[in-house]
Amino acid sequence: MANAPRAGATMRIVTQRAYASLKLRTPSCVGLWIKSGRISKAALVPFSDRKGIGIWVERANADLAQNLDPGQQRAQAFPIRVGTEHSRGADFTSIGSELR
Repeated sequence: MANAPRAGATMRIVTQRAYASLKLRTPSCVGLWIKSGRISKAALVPFSDRKGIGIWVERANADLAQNLDPGQQRAQAFPIRVGTEHSRGADFTSIGSELR
């Protein structure tokens, strides 16, 4: 599979709400990125331990790096900087700690 992580790499999968928090955006903004194709279907993966679809953080970050307009991002109060994540004090390494 072309979009799969390399051997030994970890896949961080979070909810839409948690990904929005990482990017200092609202969950509806992330939803628009998904609907418009800025975040690809390849970044949407099922959770292994529960129902629902999660966002593969590394793939979604790569998608945004490729698909967001840099000029528009520079005009934002909090531009999306791919490769850097904003944490509001939450631990996003575990699904149980995500904001709901």
